[in-house]
Amino acid sequence: MKATEGIRTFVEHKVDGVWQRVANEIAPPDPPLEASWNLYRNFELFGLLAGVDVKHFEAYIQPRSLPNDVSEEVKTAWNEGQNACVPSYWTLSELIECGAKSQAFTALVDMGEYRAFKKNGHPNSWNSAYGSYKIVSNQVMERVMKMANLVEGTYCTEVAFEYPYKLVSKRLWDDLIPAMQKLDEDVNNVRMVFWFER
Repeated sequence: MKATEGIRTFVEHKVDGVWQRVANEIAPPDPPLEASWNLYRNFELFGLLAGVDVKHFEAYIQPRSLPNDVSEEVKTAWNEGQNACVPSYWTLSELIECGAKSQAFTALVDMGEYRAFKKNGHPNSWNSAYGSYKIVSNQVMERVMKMANLVEGTYCTEVAFEYPYKLVSKRLWDDLIPAMQKLDEDVNNVRMVFWFER
């Protein structure tokens, strides 16, 4: 199957019982681009949102197609999409819930990511070692780090950690969700509708 090229995202707000598309102009700015509800190509996020292009994260909520009461504007955009696939939606309530959770991992990390693990409680990336490398214990990795300029070769060690879902996409959890929260006090009256493009 061809890899995902991107994601189309729309925000809808329920007003007087009818879902309406929220204009891009209301979205937070995204310099140097114009304001929009867009998300970037991010395979970790795609996996978390819908199980698409899974690298580390499985779908938190399985894709469930477009909502039956989707706004006309979003339905038109879907019908015009030539390479659109895997439509779904999450309520603001679900997005907030997901952002408050994490996933447990046990993985290999190199020296740089082991430093990040020691500092933050989790690495920034993992299982990224390739080529010739030697797997060592955490204790040996501690010693190797102290002699980094004297030791040749790439060393990896296994670590166990919790990775917060909100770190998968800072654009989503730090920018878009706070903007969505300003639309309505009821988090079930705001949702993100999305699909992927191949």
